[in-house]
Amino acid sequence: MSESEGDSRPPKKSRGSWIVFLVLMVAYILAAAWRGASIRTTEPALSSSISGLIRDTSLALFTFAIPFGIGLLLTKPTKGDFFINSPMNWFISCALGMGWSVVLRLAILVPAAVVAGIIIFLNPKDGINQFVASRPKIENLIDPVALASPAYAIICITWLSFVVAGLREELWRAAVIRSVSSLGPKGNPTRMMEWVGVFLSSVMFGLAHATQGWLGVLLTGLLGLGLGMIQVIRRSLPEAILAHGFFDASTFLLIFLLQQKKLLIKLGLSPELMNQILPR
Repeated sequence: MSESEGDSRPPKKSRGSWIVFLVLMVAYILAAAWRGASIRTTEPALSSSISGLIRDTSLALFTFAIPFGIGLLLTKPTKGDFFINSPMNWFISCALGMGWSVVLRLAILVPAAVVAGIIIFLNPKDGINQFVASRPKIENLIDPVALASPAYAIICITWLSFVVAGLREELWRAAVIRSVSSLGPKGNPTRMMEWVGVFLSSVMFGLAHATQGWLGVLLTGLLGLGLGMIQVIRRSLPEAILAHGFFDASTFLLIFLLQQKKLLIKLGLSPELMNQILPR
């Protein structure tokens, strides 16, 4: 029996194909960051109408699907390459994803509180207003007033959070991590190179949100770091997708509730306080 006949292992994938995949993913995110930074308008990136929101988000999925699809054709990854466990319990994954989203929220609140404390310490008179002014500008992405509509909010909490953001962005992150890991010795993925991929993807992920201001870049980068850690430590892309989805969905839900001013007034919140909390 020849060596080729006796070796049933699948052929090693070309490092070159993974490098091309990495280039495609880096080009995609940098192009998105450049496009966002180059737009000079006071209007949010996503439409304030339901039809426009679906159009904008569908276009975002399509523009991602092209380079990602090319990368898949070149590398032909296995489920393991993308941290997909098989078989998978969806109920447990959903519960863990929700739990991770809470952990990520708390992990981001800590550095945000530290930044707020430093700003207030350095500028006792106007520190609070200065921090509020430097908060992540979510209104540059989506119109908070549009989120007062229950139908619009539902689309954001479901489709936008779990598919457009969670699925698309975590597939992108998994592709970057796996592609970077191929740069290890002899093209074999290593845990150390996976961590390099996590760091690289979190930096690019933060820069892609430059339109939300420097604090938005920092906090989004930290969020990306946490989501990458879930993929590498848990070896679970689904948990990262669900954690991302629940994180965004809870943000949109909070903004929707804050927009219900009549209800908030009944609960005792003053209009002045709401004007400070709500993105403008």
